[in-house]
Amino acid sequence: GRRVVATTTTDAERDAGGPDWVRWDALDESLPDVDWTEVDAIIHLAAPRSLFDFPACAEPVFRTCVDAVFRLLEAARHAGVRRFVMASSGDVLDDLHAPATEGEAVHPRSFYGAAKAAAELMTQHYDGMLSTAVARIFHPYGPGGDRFVINRVIARVRAGLDVTVEGDDGIILNPIWIDDLAEGFALAVERNDGGIFHFAGEDVLSFRSLLHMIGEAAGRPPRIVGLPPAGEGQSHCGDCARSRRHLGFRPVVGLREGLARMVG
Repeated sequence: GRRVVATTTTDAERDAGGPDWVRWDALDESLPDVDWTEVDAIIHLAAPRSLFDFPACAEPVFRTCVDAVFRLLEAARHAGVRRFVMASSGDVLDDLHAPATEGEAVHPRSFYGAAKAAAELMTQHYDGMLSTAVARIFHPYGPGGDRFVINRVIARVRAGLDVTVEGDDGIILNPIWIDDLAEGFALAVERNDGGIFHFAGEDVLSFRSLLHMIGEAAGRPPRIVGLPPAGEGQSHCGDCARSRRHLGFRPVVGLREGLARMVG
């Protein structure tokens, strides 16, 4: 029920009934060219094009994850924007052996995770000047998400390509279908509850089990290449108890259904 103004780094075509597209590159331009006095809420979803090639990725990651968040928060504060929701990542957490709660202390192992953790702290410090929330995303997947890790894994299994698994079973994760994630952000925008909220799916499983589930949906067994474990078995999934309690967040698309949609 909202009018949406969305930013893009390219000249996007306008779809009837879709968002109003505004060209903006967080790396090169200060702020999107919009009338900030008409903005009720901001969702900062922009992500750097390169995430993990450190140190080459350091500047774009910092400028997208930290500097752009600061500029948007300042614009929101001066214009009297009601709500600011920042998209973060489970990459701010590490060395976990169970689904992470929203109160878990940050412990990033990558520059990307460290930049997101810094942006989280900055966003939370603006609470009181405007209503803020941090939304940590855990492994989204779905149509159009070619950059998503799960989408890329699905593509490799369908193509009969090798997929590596560290240790016996790999990491533990709980992917979230893209429509459920969008619903989570819609709920976060409309509420005024502050703090950190996790958005993840209901199905918790190992990476090896996920590969076999994809193989079942695709009608071909996955080609798994085992690697020595990088450390003890790790969890990279989120507990969404606070999101359920404060936002009414309830994912509706189970993992089997979502994978069937992707390979069907």
